[in-house]
Amino acid sequence: MALLVAADLSFRKCDFSAASNLFHKLLAQKPDYWLALVRMIEVKRRMGALKEAKSYLENAAATTNGANPGLNYCTGTYNSPAV
Repeated sequence: MALLVAADLSFRKCDFSAASNLFHKLLAQKPDYWLALVRMIEVKRRMGALKEAKSYLENAAATTNGANPGLNYCTGTYNSPAV
């Protein structure tokens, strides 16, 4: 939980490099933590490295069985055009 708070603070301060590192640590421990995954996708989008987020989606998909609303939301966020 502390990693999520620290990563979210870095994200809100527009320190995307630090946020990316912290979300990476969090997703390495729990790849299907949907809140962290959707924020990681946003961080990678803002860094101009959205393609790097694909591996996190694949890791999360490997841990779920069948259709999952959290995974679907994250996939939709990944595939949506930047606003």
